[in-house]
Amino acid sequence: MRGMMGKAVLLAAAIGLAVPALAATPGDPEALISATATLKAKLDGAAKTDQPPLLTNGDAALVRTAFDADTVRAIPANPDVAGRACTGIGLAIVAYVDFGNRQTGGGSALDAFVIKIQNEMTLSAVAANLCLGRGFLAVEPIVAKMDAGNRTNIAPALRQMHDGADQTINGSLSTVASPEFSAANRASIVAALIESAPPIAASFSPADRAAMHDKVLGYVKTAPADIRAKINALAAIYAKPDCNAICKASGGN
Repeated sequence: MRGMMGKAVLLAAAIGLAVPALAATPGDPEALISATATLKAKLDGAAKTDQPPLLTNGDAALVRTAFDADTVRAIPANPDVAGRACTGIGLAIVAYVDFGNRQTGGGSALDAFVIKIQNEMTLSAVAANLCLGRGFLAVEPIVAKMDAGNRTNIAPALRQMHDGADQTINGSLSTVASPEFSAANRASIVAALIESAPPIAASFSPADRAAMHDKVLGYVKTAPADIRAKINALAAIYAKPDCNAICKASGGN
């Protein structure tokens, strides 16, 4: 559970805050970016005895805006917008982790805190994984237009994207495999993993894709029975041979 939250910050490193402004139209990526910045500021400024922003208190609208899945799906194929949105989501998740550490002192008490706010963490995990997919979709057309020299130059950045994706997906699967999360929350997270997987899998080199396939399958044995078929479906996506421009720039063909 803590793995999902702690590792999700790598999404920020993998892909790329805005002035708070909450009165924006649903589906507006700039509203999401602003909301994530406001959410992070609230969490960073909260005393350990405070209640964090939740779906059940006065900050419900803020949390929903910051982690709105439909808004993430509407992010254009623009690396700047995708990068700022994904970074904002990742940093907001980390702010929850930091707040939880301040309030609980870490360890098993932090685990209990995560379980307590699992609905908020589920929203954030769904948003983070969908945003990861949007990030790869935004970058791929740019890489496709690059010549061989430029593709070589961006190889370290692509490696960082791959590593961030690997960490985020594994952290999310760790949460999905946790029986302490409700069946509905587990299903929501794995559905987002499946939805976002095609552009991510096609961006991985064959070796990275095979490694991810094996990692995903590894969770089938430990996951609750209600979610195993969906994890198998996710693994099947990483078994496909699709190789886009990012994959080719990373050594695939």
